[in-house]
Amino acid sequence: MVLSNTGGDTINYTINIEGEPDWLQLDQYSGALLSQEWDQINLTFNANGLDTGVYYTSMEIAADNIVNRTLPVTMVVY
Repeated sequence: MVLSNTGGDTINYTINIEGEPDWLQLDQYSGALLSQEWDQINLTFNANGLDTGVYYTSMEIAADNIVNRTLPVTMVVY
């Protein structure tokens, strides 16, 4: 996932995962982006120990002076 700042001010952001499931980890949960900068956020999915099925959560990306965004996250275990 890539977060970018196309505006002129610095953006301080946080990422919160609903319910903090064990099967999803990010390599960073917050940061600051200067104008025209971007961060690549790596998501790691871990199905170890999970039953077959579909797992859902959502990530909320919150930052100064912008509208918060909520992204759905789905993992299917076969």
